Amino acid sequence: MSKPYELINPTATAPFLFSCEHASNDLPADSDLGLSDELMESHNAYDVYARDITLACAEKLNATALLSIYSRLLIDVNRQLGAENLIRDNIEGEPIPANVNLNEDQVQDRIQKYYQPFANEAIAQLERLQKETGKEPVTIAIHTYTRHHEAENKPRPW
Repeated sequence: MSKPYELINPTATAPFLFSCEHASNDLPADSDLGLSDELMESHNAYDVYARDITLACAEKLNATALLSIYSRLLIDVNRQLGAENLIRDNIEGEPIPANVNLNEDQVQDRIQKYYQPFANEAIAQLERLQKETGKEPVTIAIHTYTRHHEAENKPRPW
């Protein structure tokens, strides 16, 4: 199995790591969440433009970047293990068929295949940067937002 993340500039020595947990709306070839293309193209599935922003920052600043290559609807690598929304079973009340009623083995399988490799690589890169630069590295997480807060059905205040 290929890695569930993309690592950019893995030897860069700028003392920070760009992290983009919601860079993609893709799914592994053997996965289908049972959602419409419209939902998979929406902000529910990924942070629109976050990947492009992360890549531009890493290139401009000659920094390392770590990007998830799968949708947050498969498993959200930006959540703590055990979080209720680690694997969401609905989008604003609409069920995500492949995520409803997952058993513990299925949850652990996703954690081992997609979540843990991303987390391990983040730790490895931060350790590498600290060793190579002698400085405590900073993680810069890149996210994007929509103008309308969908869960609350109202415009965002900013």
